Amino acid sequence: MNKPCVECVNKQYCKTFVDLDNCEKLQSYNRSLEKRRKYKKGDERIDSIDKLLATELIWCWNKPVHRSIFISMPLRIVIQYIQNKSLWVAELKQKPIDQQQ
Repeated sequence: MNKPCVECVNKQYCKTFVDLDNCEKLQSYNRSLEKRRKYKKGDERIDSIDKLLATELIWCWNKPVHRSIFISMPLRIVIQYIQNKSLWVAELKQKPIDQQQ
């Protein structure tokens, strides 16, 4: 991601959010990240601290994170994440049948 995009003007980096949304290089990078991830965002939202502590992997910041990140945060910040409804249970993606052992 260090090299500029082909579509960028004068071979410079995308500098505004509008440019980032239209950047083909960034879109292909995000698609390849999504393919390589083992987990996806689940349908179940985390709405209490008890549920947060019972869940091992949590979907936050558009990626799966371990619950230990939230355990080490101050309680006030964790409550804000729960109130903003930005925490979800991360689900394991199913492997295709031919790749299962």
